[in-house]
Amino acid sequence: MNPDHNALQLIIIFSFVIIVVLLKSIARCRRDRLWHETARLAIEKGQPLPPAAMQNCASSRDPRRFLLAGLILVGAGAAAYFVLPNPQGRWLGAFPAAIGLAMLLFCFITRGTNGPGTQGPPSGGGLS
Repeated sequence: MNPDHNALQLIIIFSFVIIVVLLKSIARCRRDRLWHETARLAIEKGQPLPPAAMQNCASSRDPRRFLLAGLILVGAGAAAYFVLPNPQGRWLGAFPAAIGLAMLLFCFITRGTNGPGTQGPPSGGGLS
């Protein structure tokens, strides 16, 4: 195979992944913006926030989400390391693996703090 062809395939794959991540981030930002607007209006009118909504707010910082994402990134990095043919290309797998390891480390450091089932908003939530 042509080396330029392999580079083009890698660029297309990484571009697709970046686009998917950006679209997910934009969707989450919009959802969070709508939630904050709804919570602000409820607080202004003196209405209590539903407990399920407060659980959703706390679960967005659930360390288990970092565990899952970290495991996925470590797996993707390991797969890229073993699948890519040339030694220089194999090191591309080190980047997602390093990010995944950092997420796993964060998960284990924050284990037991501010996970699901905590009462009230996360610390520094600013809802008074």
